[in-house]
Amino acid sequence: GYCGPAGTLQWGTACQGVIPGLSSHAGLGVRVADIRRSFDAFLFDRARMTAGSFEQAESYLEQLEQLENILLPSDADLGSQIGRFFAALGDVASSPGDLAPRVVAVEEGDAVASSFNSLANLLDKQQAGSVSLAQDAVTAVNLLTGELANVNSRILSSGQSGQSPNSLLDLRDRLIDDIAKFSDITTTYSDRGVASISLGSSGVGPVILDQNNSVALGFSNETGVMRYFLSSGGNSAPTSQIKSGVLAGLADAYAMVREVVKEVNHLANLVSIEINTQHKMGVDLDGNPGRQMFSTNGLLLEESPANTSSLAVELQVTDLDLLPENQLDLKYNSAEESWVLTGSEINEPLYGEDRIVGPGFVLEIFGTPNDGDYYTLKKNQDAASTIQFLIKRPQEIAAVSAKMVSANNENLSES
Repeated sequence: GYCGPAGTLQWGTACQGVIPGLSSHAGLGVRVADIRRSFDAFLFDRARMTAGSFEQAESYLEQLEQLENILLPSDADLGSQIGRFFAALGDVASSPGDLAPRVVAVEEGDAVASSFNSLANLLDKQQAGSVSLAQDAVTAVNLLTGELANVNSRILSSGQSGQSPNSLLDLRDRLIDDIAKFSDITTTYSDRGVASISLGSSGVGPVILDQNNSVALGFSNETGVMRYFLSSGGNSAPTSQIKSGVLAGLADAYAMVREVVKEVNHLANLVSIEINTQHKMGVDLDGNPGRQMFSTNGLLLEESPANTSSLAVELQVTDLDLLPENQLDLKYNSAEESWVLTGSEINEPLYGEDRIVGPGFVLEIFGTPNDGDYYTLKKNQDAASTIQFLIKRPQEIAAVSAKMVSANNENLSES
């Protein structure tokens, strides 16, 4: 879509020749009588579509490279740290009575929890960075459409000949090119060269510029999904027409990071549940049964400030896949001398005096409750940021089996 000036040349003004009555152009050369713009709207639209696709891929790639650096920082990534922790546990299993490998295992366990915490923090910053870039991009689009509306006004008021100055038309095209880098757009022109812009390549998307009237573009990520909308007259209308350009690339990158966050949280919960289950099967050096190694708070337990008793509630997650997505309510009924657990995902209320087995978890309540004592349970979506290693003493690692096998002294064989 080349747009450049093309000059119209004319002979210089004729003068009186040697022969009376005849004019002569000899020696006067030519002059530029007019400059015409060479403009092809179709080629311009194709070039802008290509530029938008490139900007989408470029912004997505930049975010992807940052994510790769977070997930795979040479040999200090999460997977390597988990591998070192398992290796340390293997050393403990080989020499359960030796304190040295136990000390190392405790340090590696703390490092695993710290790695999850650090990774969750970096991913949060990555998402915040994408949101900030999207805000800057939206602001840039609004500034460009506002400036283009001003240029349209100048085109409309430029002279009475019906032709606009080439400088204004060049400025108009540069502004449209810049807008096309942020989103795919459809551009139409009036006879005077005034541009109107709608979002999307279909031509029926929402209008963000109608001659000299621009509509503000905005975005939100309240639901965990980056969405764009148009604001006019105090009303907001969401749009799904932004499919290329910087804005689309940032939205795709934000969604990708969200999926990675979910996977990391799931891994944190899985590591916690599987290791805790195995650890409880053993006995530590003090002869006590193994306890939880990791805590992720797969469910968040919140106590009502109106409770009048002093209770201790222990929550143990047994199956991550069975945990309810919606809130559960736990209330004590003194008339029935029982706790009652209710929720939209529980077909019938669950009852228990001091212990309730729910979908994917077990609750144990210690103390004397009063009527109306109340708790809420919500699924924790940020397990990676809250995971902790609970073993503080090397002796607490339960590396010995709770069952021992020994030969009877009365055996006659050597087996």
